[in-house]
Amino acid sequence: MRKVLFIIILLLFSVHAYAESLSMEDEYIEPLNSLYRQAIQSTTEVSIEAYKALNQIFTSGWTDSQVVISAINEHEKAISLFKLAALQESNQAMFIKKPEKITFIMPGVDGSKLRLLLRLVLAQGLKFESAGQYHKAKENYIASVRFIMHSSREEFKALQPQLMEMACFNIVEKCIYKSISDDNLSNGYYSDLLKYFNVIYGQQDFLESVFKTELLGTKNLARMLEKEMPDSGPYKINKIFFKKDINLFFRSFYMSYDLRVNENTKNAIECAKKNDLSLLRMEQREIEEKELGKPFNMVKKFLRKFLIERKNITQIKAEFLADIMSTLGQPDYSKIINYYHVYYNKLNLLRTALAVKLYEADKGELPDSLDFLVLEYLKEVPLDTYNEFKPLSYIKAENTVKIYSWGPDRKDDSGNAEFDKNDLSSVGDILILVDED
Repeated sequence: MRKVLFIIILLLFSVHAYAESLSMEDEYIEPLNSLYRQAIQSTTEVSIEAYKALNQIFTSGWTDSQVVISAINEHEKAISLFKLAALQESNQAMFIKKPEKITFIMPGVDGSKLRLLLRLVLAQGLKFESAGQYHKAKENYIASVRFIMHSSREEFKALQPQLMEMACFNIVEKCIYKSISDDNLSNGYYSDLLKYFNVIYGQQDFLESVFKTELLGTKNLARMLEKEMPDSGPYKINKIFFKKDINLFFRSFYMSYDLRVNENTKNAIECAKKNDLSLLRMEQREIEEKELGKPFNMVKKFLRKFLIERKNITQIKAEFLADIMSTLGQPDYSKIINYYHVYYNKLNLLRTALAVKLYEADKGELPDSLDFLVLEYLKEVPLDTYNEFKPLSYIKAENTVKIYSWGPDRKDDSGNAEFDKNDLSSVGDILILVDED
């Protein structure tokens, strides 16, 4: 009896402790989300001149631009709140929710303000660095990377937050790359950055979660068609006298629509995982030419369905509507996939460059090949998805190394022609240089 009583008391204490830990975690996470929201709400627009000056310092380095300094000073509160949120030891934050029921996309933040705030945090870091305040500079850089780590979590994987994550990474990446070349920043800084970038890398699944979430959203959106039919006028008469036809119409519509978007999504996921757009482009051309581009094909399709497949007019109308909606409503998968793989390879390049810096600090020299980084600094040599998923290219010269991906043109330029990261159609390698200290 005593044993039973002891077990019951122990269970009660365990349940209480677990519940308390959950409530503490909820209390802890909510302030984190609240801080990010407050930071963004405290961000105000800046002049076009200030935007241009901000972009210039990321390209050429810090200059005492008065418009940038004024913008930083005006946003001290927003920057402090952003850093306070990002540097908390929690990996959880809420920016944008996944679709729920009929809701397609629920933005939680103003994207333009968020990108501006991120630029200001990094600009302040460059300002600290130029003044020799390296501890403060590192804090800003780490905060910006941790923000991306927060926003890349699995529960936020949908198209809009994924695009936001990649856009924010493009802003951060320029500044972090410059900081890798600064001998005044410690090994602990490089180690922390590598740790956080490894977390971001571990949350990548080649857009599978994003496309599946987008699929859910498009299906929910299509189902609004039936629910939004007005209960007055001719629609009300149709509902009363032609209920059977309406039910058949929507059953046929949903069946045809779901079949098409399921196939489109499956195809897009396969293309993203293989980084091979040939099948995707073929499918899109076929849709444009056969379904929408040539009216005669539409007539032939109608006659085939009516005369050969023996479908009635209601079913045919539903299937035509499903074809049009699934075609016009689908995202531009090819552009998204290409954009993602540029991002993915730049992420791998930064991880590798940080590992090279740590290796040099420990061994006193640059590694002869990327294989020297495995186990101690990286689990495996990062892959180049533009070179058939082979390891990133690595060229060691006398006092520097080139680490590069072949880039979207899928040609090896030996790091001599650099890809323009702002133009997906440009040629050249996606490149990072690491100089010997």
